[in-house]
Amino acid sequence: MITSHLGQNIYEVSVKYRPVMTRYFVVSNREELDTYVKWLKETWEEQVTCKFLGHVTTIGKGR
Repeated sequence: MITSHLGQNIYEVSVKYRPVMTRYFVVSNREELDTYVKWLKETWEEQVTCKFLGHVTTIGKGR
């Protein structure tokens, strides 16, 4: 379960390999992801992307 707060940033981190691995992160700032993304790029180099998707605007229970 993801714990999030209003205003946090949502990022998609993907490794374009077979199969494509995609993870979503909700963080207060980008620096929180930098260590993870740097670690992935050491192995997968240009196949790693980190894309900003938006901000948390509502909090509710998922189905």
